[in-house]
Amino acid sequence: MPTCFESPRKQYNNRIKKEDSERRLAVIRKTYENAIANGDRNVYFISGENFYAESDPFACTVDNVHPNDCGFYHMAKEIRKTLEPIFDKICEK
Repeated sequence: MPTCFESPRKQYNNRIKKEDSERRLAVIRKTYENAIANGDRNVYFISGENFYAESDPFACTVDNVHPNDCGFYHMAKEIRKTLEPIFDKICEK
């Protein structure tokens, strides 16, 4: 069964400290890397850093944290890049 690890995009504001955001990202990435190191070849990493890369990140959120319709659209496009090949491989079997 495929397992996807998704990191949040880096976001710093008056509620989220830079250190906390970076710590969360490190835990997610380390968990993914541990799975690979332990021989799991059916794990995938989706970086939240790319969610709003094509547009203004402030236009994709309602409060620079929570995505609006535009934000969810860009997130879905990025997540699809990882999920589509997984589904194609599963459907071939």
